[in-house]
Amino acid sequence: MMRRRSSVGILVGLMSLVLAEGLRAQETVPYAGFAPAGLAFDGESLYVAEVSRPQTIFRLDRQTGAILGSFLAPSPGGFDGSGNTSDIVCDGNGSLFVTDLGEGSTGIVYEIDTAGTTIRSSFPIPFRGGAIAFDGTNLHVGDFDSDEILVVDRSGRTVRSYFGWVRPAGMVFDPGSGHLWVVSEFDRDVTEMTVEGEIVRTCAGPRDPGPQGLGGVTLVGPDLYIGQCLDPDAGTPPDIPGTIFVVTPSSMPCTPPGVLNVPIDILPGRHPNRVNPKSNAPIPVALLATATLATSEIDVRSIRFGRSGAEASVGRSGVADVDGDGDLDLLLLFRTRDTGIVCGDTKGLLTGTTSAGLPFSGEDSIATIGCKPKRD
Repeated sequence: MMRRRSSVGILVGLMSLVLAEGLRAQETVPYAGFAPAGLAFDGESLYVAEVSRPQTIFRLDRQTGAILGSFLAPSPGGFDGSGNTSDIVCDGNGSLFVTDLGEGSTGIVYEIDTAGTTIRSSFPIPFRGGAIAFDGTNLHVGDFDSDEILVVDRSGRTVRSYFGWVRPAGMVFDPGSGHLWVVSEFDRDVTEMTVEGEIVRTCAGPRDPGPQGLGGVTLVGPDLYIGQCLDPDAGTPPDIPGTIFVVTPSSMPCTPPGVLNVPIDILPGRHPNRVNPKSNAPIPVALLATATLATSEIDVRSIRFGRSGAEASVGRSGVADVDGDGDLDLLLLFRTRDTGIVCGDTKGLLTGTTSAGLPFSGEDSIATIGCKPKRD
């Protein structure tokens, strides 16, 4: 599929909350344009590669969608917007890498400055250029027509290649997990994948890719920003605005469900956390809110705590700012004798699920007391 679009004026499509099937209402960012084919984030601003003609790269405020700047996408002729842009990624150090379908069976990767004034370098790739991600050292470049992913250094030298089992419209490297998040070209799947191509989990995303299969993905803090194009032809009315969804991975139904690590604090404010396995007193445990998991998203009835994380259910619960960071944490009480903790145990485990069904777990150290030493 060659992206040859007639010249159109870029309109602003203001999108509000959109309800995606199987998901709660999704937050969106207002977007200028119809055909987002790539997303990137430089730590401050959001970059969107728009492939309706002339092909344009927008720099947006990541929260309001306000246009902070724009420039024509690179091509062999310079910044003229006449190429076949596919995806875009930021290296975090002032450069954008842009993939282009190229001509025939050979694609192109451009390294440009974030102002869109200088093509710093370019190199060919052995297939039409598709999705692109940067892992901090190397670029992962997808074949637009297959699931092959080529790993190259910044100059284009081949490091290795692998097959991802999904045909990516866009992908982004997650430094927290060391994995890639990939959006498929022709379905709504959002896939977590290793950098060797192994599928970690497949999630039902908010995006409806439309007939072109266009759309990118990038990470902004803990959130995935996912682009969607529904307009089958931006040169033919009616013009259908594109959408940029904002979604946290924990809110997506996934198979298999990922297990989210959560911070917990046994006996908040005390260290070491001394537990008497024979005590009738309850054990307080704080489940601390994070940027990826709010206490309001937790199904308290699902929580278990103890030696293996499958023992005691919650006796009482409440919310309080336990760690003083301004967020409301979940304070839980468990009957000590229900936890299964025995003398010599060194940690307590907590498990549960979010209201969306995502499992989580956390652990903290303990020191058992009230235990008689064994006699020889």
